[in-house]
Amino acid sequence: MATDDLTATAVYASGNVIVQGNLTVNGTTTTVNSNEVSIGDAILLLNADETGTPSQNAGLEIERGTATNVQFIWDEVNDRWYTSNNINANSFIGSLTGNADTATALATARTITIDGDSDGSADFDGSSNILITTTLANSGVTAGTYGSATAIPTFTVDSKGRITNVATSSIDTNLDIAADTGTDTVALDGGTLTFAGGEGVNTSIVNGEVVIAAEVASYTNKGVAAFSNTDFTVTNGQVSINEIDGGSY
Repeated sequence: MATDDLTATAVYASGNVIVQGNLTVNGTTTTVNSNEVSIGDAILLLNADETGTPSQNAGLEIERGTATNVQFIWDEVNDRWYTSNNINANSFIGSLTGNADTATALATARTITIDGDSDGSADFDGSSNILITTTLANSGVTAGTYGSATAIPTFTVDSKGRITNVATSSIDTNLDIAADTGTDTVALDGGTLTFAGGEGVNTSIVNGEVVIAAEVASYTNKGVAAFSNTDFTVTNGQVSINEIDGGSY
């Protein structure tokens, strides 16, 4: 009997069932007890009855019998894919956020070496900070103290500011002094050079300068004198009396 509608409490078929048109199931549960399912559609649509703002997670869950099921779910709250177990892939293309347990580049510790004017090295595998202690290259200068009371040090400095040579140059420790008569020496490391005045001459130290001043002449002291040009003539240091008045007798 041919009819467009088939109404029954249950439909059983012992052989194949072929539906030539569309198949719509309005129930709440659809169970397929098949070991192999072949679907021609290239994209499966899940959560097809969602019409408003999305609020439900959707994805795939695998029954594992006595073991815990695993899921591959779209997490609607966090807007990302979520899996309940690990993912193993030969490669990944795209950006990653998070921490990796291992990194191939640092799986083997690498040695970081400093070379040049200072040397040092340390192994680094990313597991902790490293400290590189450097040792300065020998400049060729012998360690020690240079210079003394009788010698001053001289240095040779290269373009990098390193001292490459040290020597000393002797210095005189005495100052030779001489006058119109007599000679002597004064020690530069504690000696005193004294400027002594003489008859008609005074000496003094003022603000680090030696001041030599002549005394004014008197009847009892030789020194600097002034002459009146009325009674005396002074030429090149020579004094002449202009007139001598012998007086009346």
